[in-house]
Amino acid sequence: MYKIYNLKSNENVEVSAQAGLFTVLEVQDTPKAKLSKTNAPVMDVWAANMLQHEKRQLIAQLVESEVVMNDNALSWMVGECSIIPEESGRFNLKPILNKSENSLSGLIRIKGDGTIALKAIDDHLMLVNMRDWLEGLICDRDHFEASEGQIKVTCELTTSIPSAQNPQQGIQYISFVGPGIVAIRIPCLSSQLVLVEIEQDELRIEGDNAVAWSKTLEFSVSEEPSNVSQQTKRVQVFKGTGKILLSLVNPTEKVYFDKI
Repeated sequence: MYKIYNLKSNENVEVSAQAGLFTVLEVQDTPKAKLSKTNAPVMDVWAANMLQHEKRQLIAQLVESEVVMNDNALSWMVGECSIIPEESGRFNLKPILNKSENSLSGLIRIKGDGTIALKAIDDHLMLVNMRDWLEGLICDRDHFEASEGQIKVTCELTTSIPSAQNPQQGIQYISFVGPGIVAIRIPCLSSQLVLVEIEQDELRIEGDNAVAWSKTLEFSVSEEPSNVSQQTKRVQVFKGTGKILLSLVNPTEKVYFDKI
C-alpha cells in the first residue's frame, strides 16, 4: 500500500491532459502570480507569468495493466510493478542506433499495479486515442514518449531515408496498431496542430513538420534544390489515403510557441 502527496495538488503543477492510463502534468519553476494576490501592475504580472519555464511530465496509473516507454525515460515508480526488458519479445523491436551515444537503445514494458512517473521534458505532450487512428499511427522515434501495453509497437531504422541531423544514419520511426492511448512529444500546443486528410492524393511538406501520420500512407523524404539558394531543401512526401498531423513549428529549429 502506498500514498502520494503533493503531486497533482502542488501549486506549481497543473493537469493539462488525461486519457486512459496517462496524466500530463505541467510543472512550473515557481507559482504563477495571481492578480487577486498581488498589488503589482497587470502588465508586470503578465510578463512575469510569460517568463515562467514549464516542463511536462507524464504519469501512468497502472491497475493490472502495462505501459511501454523508452528505456531511459523512467523517473520513479511505486507499487507492485515489474520491468520487462525488450528481450522478452513482447513487441516487435528492431535494434535502433542511439544518435548521441552511438549504442543500441530500446523500449521497456512495465506491468502491474502502481504509479509510474516519467522524466520531465521541455516538449509538449499529446495523448493520442488510437480509436481515431484505426489504420495505425506512425511517428518519428524521437517523438515517442509512452503507450498503453495492449497496443502493438513496432520500431525500425530506415536507412533509405536520410536524417536531417545525421545524413549517414537514417530516420528512426515507430508505429502503433490497436486500441489504446499513445503519448507523443510535439513542438507546440496540440491545439496548434493541423490535421490534413488525403484520399489517393499526395502531400508535400518542406522541412520536418509532420508530427504523425497514418500507417496506410507511403512515406518518403527527398532532397530538392531550393529556388532561392544554392542549397537543397528537405521535403517530406506522403502518398495514398490517410491523415497527417502537421506542426507549424519545425522541430529541428527548437522553437516553441508556449506562450501565444
